[in-house]
Amino acid sequence: MRKQFFTLIFAAFCGMSSAFAYDFSAVCPTGQTLYYNITDAVNHEVEMTYPGESSAYSWSGYTEPIGEIELPSTVVFDGILYSLTSIGEYAFWDCKQLIGDLIIPDGVISIGESAFYDCGFTGYLVIGNSVTTIDKGAFYMCFCLTGDLIIPNSVISIGEDAFYSCSSFSGELIIPNSVTQIGSCAFTGCSGLSSLVLGENITTIEDGTFIGCDGLTNIKVNQDVPPTCGEAVFSGIDTTIPVYVPCGSKQAYQAAEGWGQFTNFRQMPYYEFTVEVAEPMTGTVDILQEPDCETEGIVLAVAENGFEFQNWETVEGVFVFDENPYTFTLTEDLHLVARFYNNVGVDDHEMATVSVYPNPTTGLFVVEGEDIEKVEVYNAMGQLVLTKAVSDDRTEIDLSNAANGMYLLRVTGKEGVGERNVVKR
Repeated sequence: MRKQFFTLIFAAFCGMSSAFAYDFSAVCPTGQTLYYNITDAVNHEVEMTYPGESSAYSWSGYTEPIGEIELPSTVVFDGILYSLTSIGEYAFWDCKQLIGDLIIPDGVISIGESAFYDCGFTGYLVIGNSVTTIDKGAFYMCFCLTGDLIIPNSVISIGEDAFYSCSSFSGELIIPNSVTQIGSCAFTGCSGLSSLVLGENITTIEDGTFIGCDGLTNIKVNQDVPPTCGEAVFSGIDTTIPVYVPCGSKQAYQAAEGWGQFTNFRQMPYYEFTVEVAEPMTGTVDILQEPDCETEGIVLAVAENGFEFQNWETVEGVFVFDENPYTFTLTEDLHLVARFYNNVGVDDHEMATVSVYPNPTTGLFVVEGEDIEKVEVYNAMGQLVLTKAVSDDRTEIDLSNAANGMYLLRVTGKEGVGERNVVKR
């Protein structure tokens, strides 16, 4: 270190200039030579850097990284262990022969300007949970990166052109609440994205940020006051897609520059709502009316042939209601599941004298009727779970050890066969 310090002093006083833009190099776990600058000698921190002169941006004279690469979180130089805290400017400039996943290690705080400009990565991008800054053009034209683009909650700033033309990213892009600034054209041409969620702390969206994101099918904004939009922020996006905004803010968005082009604003409370069919999928569900701030939600369960609707429950299996269609007001997160049962093909004729109580039950219930001979209990899949011979007008059935849900009772007596449904909670 003393020799290096002396060399730097000599260069400063004698007008010398170094031909290199790095302090040392080291081989990473996948065998490529990477280049580093020491940014904090006291705390032993380094940044990954581009090896050539800052004005050249050419790998001539250096071995360009190719193939799959693993970026290390630490590196040893002169016997000292350094932590990687930054991917510096142009560090992997134009490395088109890099392939596979790109994983930014935890511990990296910043990704510099054009750090991965026009790289050839063909897999997923994983951004470490310490990154706060994604600088200008950091992943410019990395159009072969695929999968979900996940911005970690640590990120504060996303620079202009940061993900320009990264067209193979897909799924939902969530800009977390930590982000306060998005540069112009940051996501221009990210045409594979299907959904966009904007966090609570973005006050300004600069020019062209989402130009050409024509795969978007919906946008959700978690702000009562519309973020200020620059020019052509949403150019090329279908203006009829749903734009979900907080309760009471619809008119403000309709009147706001950049937002007013959209025609399908929906006001949403700050709650999530989903609906699905329980396994086995023996029916379908339709959302007759989306719940929002102004209207109740209405869902309808439709059973396939040989099955009947049983009840609505939560994803945890907790009984909600057996009304169908089901009308509700959204006052908290709600994830509904429709459950159906096999009607086991028995005749719909019912014994008028048969009664079941208590119903719903926690397990033990009474069946009453005239001259009952047998009680059969079937689960929602039509499987026989219990048979009990009876020679009386009253009998007790115990389902305490059975799973919660709807059960079908088939009651056989001298006057015929009847059915009753019983719900176990």
